This record gives sequence, C-alpha cells and structure tokens, in this order.
Amino acid sequence: MRDKKRMNLFLGIGFTVFIVFLVGLCFLSVRVMNSKKQIVLPETTQTTTNETSQSEQTTSSMKEITENSELEEFLETYFTWELTEESVSNRAIKLENMMSATCYDLTEIQSDREQLTKMIQKYEKTKEINTSNSMQLVSSKYLSSQIYQDTKDSSSYYVKVKIEQKAPYQESAFPMQEDVRITLRNGKITQIKTLNSSQRSEQNGQEKESK
Repeated sequence: MRDKKRMNLFLGIGFTVFIVFLVGLCFLSVRVMNSKKQIVLPETTQTTTNETSQSEQTTSSMKEITENSELEEFLETYFTWELTEESVSNRAIKLENMMSATCYDLTEIQSDREQLTKMIQKYEKTKEINTSNSMQLVSSKYLSSQIYQDTKDSSSYYVKVKIEQKAPYQESAFPMQEDVRITLRNGKITQIKTLNSSQRSEQNGQEKESK
C-alpha cells in the first residue's frame, strides 16, 4: 500500500516537473522570437529613414528666392518687346550687354532681331503676316516670375515666367507660361534654356564651359 502511494507521489512529481518544463520551453521560445523581431525592426526603420532622407534631399535641391534684381531685369528685357523696329532693336542691344558673347550668339538674338524687323516692315506696308515663318509676329510682355535657386549650384536658376503675347490682328493678349533654366555668373547670363514647349524662337542658348 505504501509502495503504491510512493509510486503515485513520484508520478505526480514527475508530471508536475514535465508540465513546468513545457511551460518553460514555451516561454523561452516566445522570448527568442521577440528578440529576433527586435533585431529586424530597427533595420526596417533605418531603411525607411534613409529613403525618406534621400527623397527630401532631392525635393529640396531648389529653393525659392524672393529677390534677384539682375535676373529679374534680364527676364523683363528678354520677354518684353513691342512690334516696332525701335523696341526690337533696343531689346537686342540690352540683351547683348546682359549676356555672355557665346550665349548671345547661341540664342540667335541678333538674327531674330533682323528677321522680326523685316516682318514688322512688311506688315506695316501690306498688313500681311507670313505664317510659314518660324518666328511669329507678336508683341510680348513680361508679367511676373517665380525664381528658384539651385542649392548645389548658386549660379543656376529654375524660373517660371508668366508673360502675355499679342498678334497685331488680335484685340487682347493671350497669357503664357515659360519654364526656363538660367545660369548667371559674374553678372552675365551664360545659359538660358527653355524647358517647356513654347512659341518663342529662342529655344536654347547655352555657353559651353571650359574645363
């Protein structure tokens, strides 16, 4: 009888130890899993942080500036002219002083001046417009601009320009927007490049920089 009681006691103790062992094993497994998660999560967070940082760096490469008198004066001169020989001529002369010689030649300001002058003279005589010409017979007026400076290159600017143009047979001017990339170095415009489609003839003017 006593042997049976001892046997039952040993079995009870053994069963209890087995249960405690299983509980301990389960608890240890949970701890290991949580430990692995804690190791993985920081790597994911770090990757996300790096991607966000790179994105912010890209979008912040340009900053808007509220004032640049040299650039604003150039923009007003470049995008403004009347349909008179004097206005077209004065514009070309002013731009020649504002731009580097190479940039002035590449934008073909002088060539356009001569071409537009001939178109004005013909229109004044015949009231006819040559629509096959690459240059349009329109007056232009600079209205406003948003200027953004490249944070990596202080001489480089991205500009959104609002203008209005008017053909001689139109009663009212039509608004336009031009997006241009401009480089301003040592008080001279050394590059101007139109980024969007436009009706202007001076699409690109870029000075090759010496290395």
